[in-house]
Amino acid sequence: MDRCNHAIQLELGLNVLLHYCFFSIRTQCILLCIHVSCVYVDYVHVMQLKKENFCTVVGLPAMLNDFSHLFSNDTATVYYDTTFCMGDFCVSCLLYRNPVFVTKPVMPLLMLIHERRTTESHELLFQWFTNLTKVSSIVCDHEQSITNAVRKIFPDSTMVYHWNHILDDVRVCWGL
Repeated sequence: MDRCNHAIQLELGLNVLLHYCFFSIRTQCILLCIHVSCVYVDYVHVMQLKKENFCTVVGLPAMLNDFSHLFSNDTATVYYDTTFCMGDFCVSCLLYRNPVFVTKPVMPLLMLIHERRTTESHELLFQWFTNLTKVSSIVCDHEQSITNAVRKIFPDSTMVYHWNHILDDVRVCWGL
């Protein structure tokens, strides 16, 4: 825990020992992510702390290894599920279909935990993901910050919208 406290002090620029119960929800979440990264090495891949936005990219190393082996010589189609609000934070999930299984189940690969729905938040996950494979297409909703990030990080990839979001747009447009 001392190593984690030291890491937290460096990250937040604090000169005092940290006591979890005296901090805001935001700070407690940051402390938890740093603690998890100290205990479960390789689960937290990226942490970015900015004044208005804390972002972290997490994912199981075994899932990343499986994905890398499956798509090492091929491009992948990935699914980026919409941003879910979980109180003070949002969670976005990067998923893929596993062709090894007959039913080709959709499996979670990475999650982005972030405070703000910004293009920069999604870019952080996508930029890290480019180290694993090339993306031929990405299926996502049309949240502006997500589409901006996809266009910037994967300019040659095809972007397809989830069908359920398209149906919702039709319902809204036609008043159904």
